[in-house]
Formats: sequence, structure tokens, C-alpha cells
Amino acid sequence: MKHILIACCTVVLFFSCASAPTVRNSTASEASFEQMLFSSSAYIAVRGYGQDAASAEHNALAGVSRYFSSRISVNTAEKTLVTDHGSKSRLEDVTHIVSDTTLFAVQYTKARFNNEQRNYEVIGYINREEAWQIYAPKVQQAAEAFSGLYAMGKQQNSDFRQALFLLQAREAAQSSDLRSMLQFAYTLYPKSITIFADVQENLDTLPILLKNIQAQHTVQVRCTDDDTSQITAAVREILTDLGFSVTADQQAARYVCALDLTKNKTALPAGIFFIPSLTITIFENQRTPLFSYSKTLNRIGASTESAAQQRMFHAVITELRNSLPSALKQTAE
Repeated sequence: MKHILIACCTVVLFFSCASAPTVRNSTASEASFEQMLFSSSAYIAVRGYGQDAASAEHNALAGVSRYFSSRISVNTAEKTLVTDHGSKSRLEDVTHIVSDTTLFAVQYTKARFNNEQRNYEVIGYINREEAWQIYAPKVQQAAEAFSGLYAMGKQQNSDFRQALFLLQAREAAQSSDLRSMLQFAYTLYPKSITIFADVQENLDTLPILLKNIQAQHTVQVRCTDDDTSQITAAVREILTDLGFSVTADQQAARYVCALDLTKNKTALPAGIFFIPSLTITIFENQRTPLFSYSKTLNRIGASTESAAQQRMFHAVITELRNSLPSALKQTAE
């Protein structure tokens, strides 16, 4: 699935609403200013043409937009799930298309008629310093949110908690489109490359750092009273989707994810009913608790016990998929 990532900023576009300008030649001061726009690195400037002043401005704006080139990156992530029946791996391709075309602080010179080309001519330009004063706070806010979680992750003694913080850092960067914001910033204001050098390095090294931590320390999932192993399989899948290595081998596991399912079965004239309660605790070296989670669902039933139990399992699994990933990530907050 393709996601268009667009840097969002205050839009300050100045389009001319007046009638077509009078045919005129450039004055010496205007010519000098235009020459400065194209010769100075302090500006981004593009000349636009059109049959009238408005279309010339639109053409110039399109040219400025093209200055911020599109970037495409494809990240391939491998996830491995080890079960009692062997291992299963899958590759997931995540394609990100970055198109930095939301422009701000764009200004225009006065439109003039080009006698030779028989059309109107306008220069669209951005003052880099002025635009950076608008854009910098947005980038800084996103960078600080990411960097704070990244730094907290590096400080953790437990690899499991370190991974949870780094997962939060990755999610913060993704939700703010930090990578595309930085690329936009570098094009707009080249000095920002130095300003955000550490943030960029941490952002670039995060995937391999997180992968190494999660791959080296596997999790074994155990569940009591899970007759069909459906809940066990669902938790394994959730942990795998978060990037953790899951194993059925107790000796190979660094962490144990213990699930305790209490069905609370009741037989009534109308049928069989359950009020399922689930508790999950993750231990390091089978001793030190690192994470706990508990949920009690509403009463679930059916006319037969098998049907009621199947509904119960479905409800528990749905709840786990909806709330367990966020609960794990919130542990790092």
C-alpha cells in the first residue's frame, strides 16, 4: 500500500487578484533584484510563464514544487514465528512515497509581459531564512518527541523494556512523518543538515538496533485453559508483528509470556455462558516480571457449550488484537 507523506506547514501563498498588469519593461532595480534571487543561495527561485498573470504565478509555483524532488524508499522487514510445528517467515514490503509539494512562504515578483515570448512572466521565490523560521519549530517538535523516547530506550537495563521504548520512538517518528520532514528541511534550509545530524543518525540506525535487540532475545508464550491454542497463537502473532522473536522452545527463551485464562463458565436454562478473564505477565529469565495486562470481558453465551466457547475465544482474541499492542507500548511511557 502506498502512503503519500506530505510535510504540513502554514501556507502563505500570495496570488494576484488584480487585473492583468500593464505591459512594461523591467526597471533597473527590479532586474537587480531578480538577478539576486537566482544568484544567491539565500533564495529558491523559479521563473513561471503563462497567458495571464495568474497562470504565470501557478506555473512558477509548480516550478518551485518541482525543486523539492520526490523520494521513494522501500523497506523490507522479515518476521519469523516459531511454533511447535516449525518456523514460518514472511517478508513485508513497506513502500513510502515522499512528495514534498506543500509549499509555504512563497512570494512572487510583479507580473510583466514578455514581448518576445508573447506571454506573462513571474518569478516565484522563497526566502530560505524566513521560511525556516516558520518550519523549524515543527521539525524540532517532532525530532524532540522521537529523540526523547530513543534516549529513554538506550538507558534501559532490560532489553525487553529497551525494545518497547524503541518501538515507541519508531511509532513517534512514523506518526509525525519525521523522515520526510527532515528531507524537506534539508532542501529548504541546508544548514539544518548539521542541526539534525544526531537525530538523522539515530533515525537511520533505529531499525537495525531494534531488530538486533528483538532477535537476540526470544519470547515463549504459555497459556492455561486454552483448549484449542487459539489465544496462544494470537498472542504469538501480536508479539511477532511487534518485531519480537517467538519460540516454542523453553530453553531458548529469554522471556516467558504467561497467559492465564479464566473462563467463568455458567450453565443457565437459556444455554452456556462464559465471563472470560485474561491475565498476561511477561517475565525475564522466568522470574522478574516486566509487564502485566488483564482484561475481563462481558458475558458471552450460546445454546451449546461448543458454540459458546468458540464465541468466547473469538471475543478474547479480538480484544487482544485491539488492546495488547498499545498496552505493551504504553509500558514504555
